[in-house]
Amino acid sequence: MFRNNKAYCFKLATVALFSVILLVLNKTTNNIPNLSPLIAIITIGVYFFRNKLVFLTTILISQIISDLILGIYGGISIVYLSLMLIAFTVDRVFKKISFYNLILISIYSSFVFYLTTNPIHLFFSNSNLDFNSLMNVYRDGLPFFANTLYATLAFNFFFLTLITIFRVKSNSAKSIN
Repeated sequence: MFRNNKAYCFKLATVALFSVILLVLNKTTNNIPNLSPLIAIITIGVYFFRNKLVFLTTILISQIISDLILGIYGGISIVYLSLMLIAFTVDRVFKKISFYNLILISIYSSFVFYLTTNPIHLFFSNSNLDFNSLMNVYRDGLPFFANTLYATLAFNFFFLTLITIFRVKSNSAKSIN
C-alpha cells in the first residue's frame, strides 16, 4: 500500500512539474495573445486529477512564475480567480468527456474568461468608468476572445484525440493479454 501511494505521489509530482514547465514556456514564449492551452488544460485536467488542490496549485504556480517573468500587472488576481471559477464550474457541471461536452466547455470557459477579465482594462486605464467605456473594452477584447476560443477548442480536441488513442491502445493491449 505504501509503495502505491509513493508511486502515485511521484507520478502526480512529475505530471504537475511537467505541466508547470509547459505552461510557463508557452506563456513566456508565445507571441500571439490568448492563444494558449491554459484553459483547455484546466477544462480537461479537472477530469484527470483526483486531487483538485494539487491540480489548481499547479495551474496557479505556472501562472505566478510566468507573471513574475513577464511582469506583474493590475488585476492579476481577477485572472487567477477567473481560472479557478472555470475549473470549479467545469468540475461541478460537466461530469463526462465527450465531443459535445468539449464544445460546450470550450465556449463556456472562453466566455467566462472574456467576461471576467476584460473589465480589468477599464479599471487600470484612463477611461471613464461608464457603460460606454465598458462596451468599448468588450469590443476591443473580441479578437482576444476569438483567440481564446480557437485555442481552447483546438487544444481540447487535441487532448480528446490523445485520450481516445490511449484508451484504444490500452483496450487492445488488455484484449491481447
